[in-house]
Amino acid sequence: MYSTVQHIISAAVLILVYFEVPVCGQSTVDSNDALGTCLFPSSQPNLDKLSDEVSILATKVDLVQRTINEEISEKLPKVCNISDVIGGLRGTIERQNGDLNRVNTQVTNLLGVIRGQQSVISQQNAALTDVTTQLGNLTITLQEQQTIMAREREDVATLHASVEHLTNVSQGGAEKQDVRSLEEKIDNLTKLIQDLISERKPYTTVSSATNETATPVAMTTTSTITQHINYPSDCGEISGAPTGVYTIRAGTNTSRPFNVTCELGWTVIQAHTYQGNVDFNKSWEEYKNGFGNLTSEFWLGNEKIYRLTSQSQYKLRVEFTKRGQVGWYRVLYDHFFIEDESDNYRLNVSGYDTTSTAGNGLQYNTFPGRHHNGQQFSTYDRDNDQAPGHCAITRAGWWYDNCVSSDLNRANMHWHADGHPVILLGQTRMMLIRKYP
Repeated sequence: MYSTVQHIISAAVLILVYFEVPVCGQSTVDSNDALGTCLFPSSQPNLDKLSDEVSILATKVDLVQRTINEEISEKLPKVCNISDVIGGLRGTIERQNGDLNRVNTQVTNLLGVIRGQQSVISQQNAALTDVTTQLGNLTITLQEQQTIMAREREDVATLHASVEHLTNVSQGGAEKQDVRSLEEKIDNLTKLIQDLISERKPYTTVSSATNETATPVAMTTTSTITQHINYPSDCGEISGAPTGVYTIRAGTNTSRPFNVTCELGWTVIQAHTYQGNVDFNKSWEEYKNGFGNLTSEFWLGNEKIYRLTSQSQYKLRVEFTKRGQVGWYRVLYDHFFIEDESDNYRLNVSGYDTTSTAGNGLQYNTFPGRHHNGQQFSTYDRDNDQAPGHCAITRAGWWYDNCVSSDLNRANMHWHADGHPVILLGQTRMMLIRKYP
């Protein structure tokens, strides 16, 4: 087809050459005059030749036109069929999109139902857990009551035996008066046992959480009778008890009982919160006796910690969170105790457990002057550190060297272990458990 068009163009050019501007000598003639008087002598043969070529071209053009028409006639139905197919496919796609949208809607609704069921199941599981916990607590309380009642019965039997002995050996009015007084104490103790049975409350549980030396329930009689009560010596002896505040007697049987926070057998000796409600920059006497609230922030007291760690071998667990985070880090030591007040409650800690989730911040070895182990306790009014100045006066009570590597009591509390960056702390806890139960 392209070659044919070229022929047509060439013929048109020849026509323009021969007919548009004819010339005779120096005169120009009208191009519309087919019989001009000044034509070239040889123009007639050229016209004949041109006419033949035009006829041939017209024939070719006609042939090309017929060929094109035939091809169009042949292919047009196929094109129409393709259009119909495309239209059919478009309709199918639209129907499938509609089906897909309906399926998506159904899936969304089903997911909503599933989430609702999951919420219901979670609530039921939480309720079941609460019921299970309550049942466990009731079981533990009943067991403790039974143990307490057995101990009290033994005390009553002992006192009765004492009364009989005094009755046998008494000779004068004074001895009889002592017997009558002792009988009254026995009656009071018996009444107390009956009250405990009716109330169903273990006497080791404390309703008040203040960090003070406890006044035991049985001391409503006399201090002599109180000494016969077998208080647990630490939280490890309160088997299966839930987390809470209990009364223990650490040291000797004549030591005064005091309240502690127990957590699954561990005796908590410190709890501190960054920007909390308790100021830890206290005096020597306050750190000696303890301060704070046992359900939130407190220091148990150096004298109580000494009595605890002097009666057996204990492990230490230090727990803390990073400031602004919630996950707890745990550092374990296999040996922990402190000396008595005559040695300023010197710290003895060793046996860092390599399974701990933070570094050894109490035995810093790289730099001198940062070893807490072996240091005496210091407060703002008692300087026992190794620094030229006074570490505790601007910080809080702690076992300072020169001055600090880790400090869980200061306002800006932190933990710094050998080879690790300083960790700014949000919450801290220190707790003890017997090494050999």
